[in-house]
Amino acid sequence: MRTKRIVVLMAVVAVSGIVTSTQAFAADSAGAKKPTGAPVTVMALGDFKVAAAGIDTPEVPGAIQAVAKRVNKNGGLKDASGTTHELKVVVCDGKLDPNLSADCARKAADQKMAAVIGYGGSFVDSFFPILKSAGIPIIGALPNSAGVVTDPISFPIVSGGMGAVPGVPILLKDAGATKTQTFTQEDLGGAPFLSLLAKSGAKNAGVELTEPTPVPHDQADVASAAAAATKGDPQGVGYFLLGDLPAKFIRAVRQSGYKGKVAGISSFTNEELVKQIGADANGLLISANTRYLKTTKGGRQFQADMKAYNDKLAINDSSAIHWLSADTFVRVAETLPSIDSASVLTAMGKLHNFDQLGMTPPLTTDTPNADPTPFPFPRLFNPTVFFYTIKDGKLVEYQKTFVNPYAPQ
Repeated sequence: MRTKRIVVLMAVVAVSGIVTSTQAFAADSAGAKKPTGAPVTVMALGDFKVAAAGIDTPEVPGAIQAVAKRVNKNGGLKDASGTTHELKVVVCDGKLDPNLSADCARKAADQKMAAVIGYGGSFVDSFFPILKSAGIPIIGALPNSAGVVTDPISFPIVSGGMGAVPGVPILLKDAGATKTQTFTQEDLGGAPFLSLLAKSGAKNAGVELTEPTPVPHDQADVASAAAAATKGDPQGVGYFLLGDLPAKFIRAVRQSGYKGKVAGISSFTNEELVKQIGADANGLLISANTRYLKTTKGGRQFQADMKAYNDKLAINDSSAIHWLSADTFVRVAETLPSIDSASVLTAMGKLHNFDQLGMTPPLTTDTPNADPTPFPFPRLFNPTVFFYTIKDGKLVEYQKTFVNPYAPQ
């Protein structure tokens, strides 16, 4: 019997879009030599399209499919023996339902898929046991739940909200908010944990942070939250909000007459955010996970792949994370004599300074994370964040370096 009971450490839904819940994708390989071996299949698993929650961002599974299209166009996935394989992507939508996520995991197990790529939700308890029993690795899940940073089948490549949230006070300090800051957060199931992360970042930044203010996710009027955030005219205002709340909050903060620094986590719709708040977006500071603009080798390939696959899909931190997760799978798989879940799981656990194409620091999975985080997160292999700002209506890099928010600044 299925259960609806879940344990959420941090209710951060890094959402993404969908084509269909179980749509297999094989990119057009016209002009390329026919693969000589059996297809290799991976799953893009997530909460992809949920109208009631305002979730509809097709760029996430699209990013994984974009990698497959490039690989297949170039002749397929080539293993170490020289055999080539068509790379197939099955997109499975959990729709914010732990039972559906478990169904997706069972599908991956039944079809003996080589890996699951990405996952942005908080329902890992519903399906990790299924993947673990089948020996299937999950590559690139966002560290939004305890299992992602503790379970041996999990290989997160970025810090997710666990890095982005404590990164906000550090970014604000660097921008000039050196004494006082406030933090406004979405009132989700993991709100106390979010507060702890924000306070951890403030401590490492050496700044005073007021007690974070929670905002209900369905609150239409955020004027009271903006008033609380700007009370006493702090030097910096930080936020962790989802959906359309960031635009409402920033607009309300600016309309209050506040002139200080404002920073938040990367929105998965940065382009829409700029459109919604116009000139008020200029100067906004953003704590993100990847360096995905065309300033890096990976950023250039990512954007080229996305354009070749579907130039209507959003280019943002979320799609970049999932593209890099899929590309990491490909580059690891191509070192193996045969590509299956067991060999991929073993190989993923032996990476040391594995090149992430400049989009994140090199990835090391053969050593547990030893950073002084608020909790023991042995598989938070990459705790860093990367900072952006909005200038003249466009996202630009704030600086050229990655920052570890768990280290004193």
